[in-house]
Amino acid sequence: MGFSLNNLSNSLLKMGNSFLQMGTFYATTKAINHGSCGGSVFNGCFGTGGCYSGYYGNAGGFYGGSIYTGGYGLGQIAADQYMLGQAYGQGAALYQQISMLNSATPMMANPMMTYPGMVTTQATLNQNIEKTKNPTADKVDSEQNTKLAEVFEQNIKDKKDTRFVASDWKDLPEGAEKNGMHMEYSDNFGKSYIMHMDKTAGNSDGEITLEEFKAYNIKTDIGENASDDMKALANKSSEVIFNKLDQNGDGKIDWKEMSSMFTVYDSLTDGKYDGVITNEELEKGNSMLLKGNDTTIDEKLRSAYDDLYGND
Repeated sequence: MGFSLNNLSNSLLKMGNSFLQMGTFYATTKAINHGSCGGSVFNGCFGTGGCYSGYYGNAGGFYGGSIYTGGYGLGQIAADQYMLGQAYGQGAALYQQISMLNSATPMMANPMMTYPGMVTTQATLNQNIEKTKNPTADKVDSEQNTKLAEVFEQNIKDKKDTRFVASDWKDLPEGAEKNGMHMEYSDNFGKSYIMHMDKTAGNSDGEITLEEFKAYNIKTDIGENASDDMKALANKSSEVIFNKLDQNGDGKIDWKEMSSMFTVYDSLTDGKYDGVITNEELEKGNSMLLKGNDTTIDEKLRSAYDDLYGND
């Protein structure tokens, strides 16, 4: 049997591709579970110490230690993750280097940007449950107080829990009155956050479009001076999250949809409402929102939405 450079290069490409898959899988499933320092509720997805620390680190990671030294990385994470990041970097480097040997397989300028499954891809956006027929909620008043949202974001940075109900709410007897008050508090929280986002990166009309959502996450969590590649990845993740939050599929996030999210987050750790969103609940919720091909969070959001506002 004769030696074939073409067969060899194809085999090596498969090897590089395997490394690529391992690094991608590891980053998307593990990096989002680490601490973050972004400023928004979605900072676990976009913050420099959260998901994007899984993609962009200062040292050692996807491309650290490879031909892409100083580029992307797993950042300041545990040693085992660092090693897997190195594996990804080696696989990516191998993939590109061997691609040049095989004219039938053009070298990719950036495998991370084109490889299926990176972050949570466009291909997974159709895995959500069917949208409701509910009309868009009334727009939030431009004079809506945003103090609660601002406090919440500062607490996120400081890794503190946030109570969005009155301190004496927990002392009320279980029943319709207590549940009704929790709904009012959730509504106010949702309105506060929608208007805060809208004034930060939107047109202050009281609802959030996809473009405003993308702009807000970039401005708040990775910075407007971030590279185009980083912004592109942030935008892909924004699309996944936005599609999950947009309950009625009208292309906007209104205050009812945002309130439903906070209601879900409030009960993520023990299944009970206590009016407090903990860091643990925040990280868990953000992780679930990024899983574009998993409808677990979609079902929770729908259940909360239907309980709060019905299904017209």
